[in-house]
Amino acid sequence: MTDSLPLSWTIRRFIWDSMFILIFKGKKVLPIPVPTETKPLLQPVAMVVKEPAIGVRNIQVADRIPEDEYSAKMHYAYALRQWMYKYYPANQPDLPGINPDIDVALKDAFNDRYQAIYPNKPKKPVELFGPGGPDLGGMALNSPYACFLQRDGADLVWDFSDLKDHELNPGLEPVDCRVIFAPDPANAGTVRAVRIDCALGQITPDSPHWPRAKAIAMCAASTQVSMVRHFNWVHLACGGHFAIVTRNRMPPDHPICRLVWPHMYGTQNSNFLVTKGQMLPRGEFESIFSFTHQGMCDLFERTHLKYRISVIVPELDWEDRRLSGMNLVSPVQQNLVELYDVMHAHAARYIDQYYPTDADLRADGVVINWLAGLEAAIPNGVERVSGPITAADLTKAGLARLIGGLIYMAAVQHEALGSVMWNYQLWVDRNPVRVYTDQRRLPVDIYQRLLNANFNLNVRRAKLAQDFSDMGLDATGAALFRQFQAELLALDKRYDDPAYPHNAAPWLIRPSAIDANINA
Repeated sequence: MTDSLPLSWTIRRFIWDSMFILIFKGKKVLPIPVPTETKPLLQPVAMVVKEPAIGVRNIQVADRIPEDEYSAKMHYAYALRQWMYKYYPANQPDLPGINPDIDVALKDAFNDRYQAIYPNKPKKPVELFGPGGPDLGGMALNSPYACFLQRDGADLVWDFSDLKDHELNPGLEPVDCRVIFAPDPANAGTVRAVRIDCALGQITPDSPHWPRAKAIAMCAASTQVSMVRHFNWVHLACGGHFAIVTRNRMPPDHPICRLVWPHMYGTQNSNFLVTKGQMLPRGEFESIFSFTHQGMCDLFERTHLKYRISVIVPELDWEDRRLSGMNLVSPVQQNLVELYDVMHAHAARYIDQYYPTDADLRADGVVINWLAGLEAAIPNGVERVSGPITAADLTKAGLARLIGGLIYMAAVQHEALGSVMWNYQLWVDRNPVRVYTDQRRLPVDIYQRLLNANFNLNVRRAKLAQDFSDMGLDATGAALFRQFQAELLALDKRYDDPAYPHNAAPWLIRPSAIDANINA
């Protein structure tokens, strides 16, 4: 049983839960308007300039929120939240751990007040709850953490060495580690974990420390998804710059602006608000995961520079992780490829309509200027996806691959690394967000804050599979947007069929669930 909780925590929790419930209930699905000109242009500034309390100097963010994205209601709500973080924080020291029965702990945190407005209780992934779970080999191919598997020399690995040497909150194990996998001879196309290199040493499955080493590995994966892959890479390294450059370098009546606008609109508003909630002192990242505020800032600076644009094209990402030709069976990868293919086909059709030949495309200085802006702003550039972006070498195929990837980044990656984590991070007995040196259970306040953070990721937003025909510059352009919607819904129907083998998988991303863009 959970130890007795003080009245002060009961009151604190009620107040904070009420705030998140009000935010959830008050979030309305806002329409995505047709583009308008952004004046004055957005100016990229260092994050530390925009938010001095966040000591991150090498990440550029917009100097302001464009007028067409600004919501006074949302900003007042977040301002109140920040004031409370400072003067009445959501965490309370010295509280007991959660109930040892994770189902009871979840029921305590995800109570009737939440379920009345969001009845979707987290699913239990079989890879976490099967015999001997968590099954790291299963997680490496059949979970959101499949994005981490790569080949390093002769080894298949999860490499979380980026998490090393960042300041930790007191009493926590370091979470930097490497998990080494090998093909599972009993099941073709699958892998099994054979060693974990971590603070405990080089730990193998026959070691008594194996369960604890697995906890460290799962904690590292959870941390890397939320802090690095989701917020640092999707929101900041790619999404933020995609939106800034598009507003600054694309006239609102340009066909490419109309194509990408639904997928970058709202990004600056979202990034501004979420940065405050997650990265300011006493924010979510510091209060939930292993690192202190300074450790978090150092991690963001370190990993931001390692962004690679190939992650926005699943097959290219697979190739860059050196997994091609290994005959691995990853239904997660197949799901991502199928989603990307719909987005790529949409981009290619649209580009064909407005640019009959490569020469026509190369003659469009606006597109060349836009691509040059993306190449300069996004860490390590975009040419790994687009190919050469000069007026002499740009191709329609390269542009379609990049734009398909940008839509995929804003919609699919944002979903896979954000909302989908509702089904993974709350099972902290199998997928911890902290590993304590004295092996205590996660305190109830941190667990509640973890639930609230994930709950907030599931607010209602504008969906991808809607009719964007109003973005069309002409009747043909409008028809192309409707065709995109039809193809998304056709794929959705396939996934909803009970005969589809992964119909109930908690990692499965259905087109109907995907948001159109990065939005708070």
